Amino acid sequence: MEILTVLKDTPIPTILVVGGIFFLALSIVTQIGGKIKVSRKRQNTSIAIGAVLLVIGIALYLIPAPGNGPGASDAPTILGVTIRQTHEGDQLVIYQEVNFYDEDGNTNAVEWELIDLSDPSQREYIDIHNGVVDAPPELQKIRAQVTGTWYCEGHSYVATLAVTLVDLEGNRSEPVRYTVDCNGR
Repeated sequence: MEILTVLKDTPIPTILVVGGIFFLALSIVTQIGGKIKVSRKRQNTSIAIGAVLLVIGIALYLIPAPGNGPGASDAPTILGVTIRQTHEGDQLVIYQEVNFYDEDGNTNAVEWELIDLSDPSQREYIDIHNGVVDAPPELQKIRAQVTGTWYCEGHSYVATLAVTLVDLEGNRSEPVRYTVDCNGR
């Protein structure tokens, strides 16, 4: 079972290169263990398979993955989340101000995820919507903000959330966790 764990954690290009070397070595051998003779046709097949695996493995090392090459954009960076509470009438409203920057200025979406809830029976009252980031590119390159609004609607719980920003290239920021407290404090 250890070999499966090692293979699972080994990058595919490495597996291809090692496989290619194995097949090329096999093409040189005319006899295995003194009892098995390798025909010339099988040696030629081993050369072909080894060469293909080796070339593909090396190419995967040398060719950058999409989104990592020159001209690719960087993911947005969340600098922090500031929580502001206010009462609108008798309702507690929590504003989640996500401060971020994006070197490319192309962040266009915000995604919210409910991670944990102190009172799971309150889940039915929670409706989370992803949003659009409309901060201008010039501002995003320095420091920008996107604000989410959380309405407690008279319910009492503490929610743990995660926020992630996404840019036009599909790059995602590291998610940042924080809590909102609807206990009215």
